[in-house]
Amino acid sequence: MLEILNYSFITNALISAFFIGPLLGIIGTLVVSKKMAFYSEAIGHAAMTGIAIGIILGENYLTPYLSTFGYSILFGILIIYTKTKTDIASDTLIGIFLAVSISIGASLLTYTAGTINPHIIENILFGSILTIEKIDIYILITITVLVFIILYPCYNKFLLISINPSIALARKINIKFYEYLFIILLSITTIGAIKIVGSILVEALLLIPTASAKNISNSMRGFIGYSILFSTLSCILGITLPVYLTLSIPSGAAVIFSSTIIFIISIIIKKFN
Repeated sequence: MLEILNYSFITNALISAFFIGPLLGIIGTLVVSKKMAFYSEAIGHAAMTGIAIGIILGENYLTPYLSTFGYSILFGILIIYTKTKTDIASDTLIGIFLAVSISIGASLLTYTAGTINPHIIENILFGSILTIEKIDIYILITITVLVFIILYPCYNKFLLISINPSIALARKINIKFYEYLFIILLSITTIGAIKIVGSILVEALLLIPTASAKNISNSMRGFIGYSILFSTLSCILGITLPVYLTLSIPSGAAVIFSSTIIFIISIIIKKFN
């Protein structure tokens, strides 16, 4: 099996996995704790729209990071801003933004289909280890370092806000600021994972490993640790097994299949324990 490491695209993908896994694992614990699964799906589809905008504006279709970061962060901030200024329920509001973003993204991707290889669109939606380049790894490392630098002193505050906002207010924690900060972290994390997982499936890798960790952990430390472990393991298995078994499936689908198997195992372990 080690012979697959002779391929540069495999080594690039595995290096990326060792950063994506911990990144999605720890962000996923907050997404689940804050009950923001729907948010993560909206951000994933927003990234798809950002990529389409980048392609139209002339960015390299393999690395349209300026438009993707810009649109996704703006999209997330706009959701939070609208939420604070209206009485619309969160799920309704996100559903509206999600529908609008999907319609814009689908229209723009269809428009660009005549100018780029159709397989590129498939890679955007479902991920592909063949498209990972050195610049993607550098950007992913930067995102990982930035997210962990911010989360290290702020994780407990994010957690407290999600569990008991009243106590957070009593402790004079600026809830609005941390809501904006978290949506920005979620946006850049989603963008970092798209090359491997795809814009449609990135939400699943935020949720499934975290749900698996919740099934078998007895403490917050265990919850975070298992979530990071399962997320990283899912990425590694999803990258290596299709190549080793010569299966022609997108890397994103393979990663989610792997995380689903881990989830099923965690349910069995929980049942017998």
